[in-house]
Amino acid sequence: MAIKEIDSLILVSKMLTDRQSFDKALEINILAEKLILKRLGKVLVL
Repeated sequence: MAIKEIDSLILVSKMLTDRQSFDKALEINILAEKLILKRLGKVLVL
């Protein structure tokens, strides 16, 4: 369920970027990042 929600937020962010609403797109990206960290935790890539 979290994956679909995150995917939807990313799609909205892309749409806002296409419309040059960069501030709003950034806010959506921050929400998506918080949701990812809350639901999936941090993943370390080495």
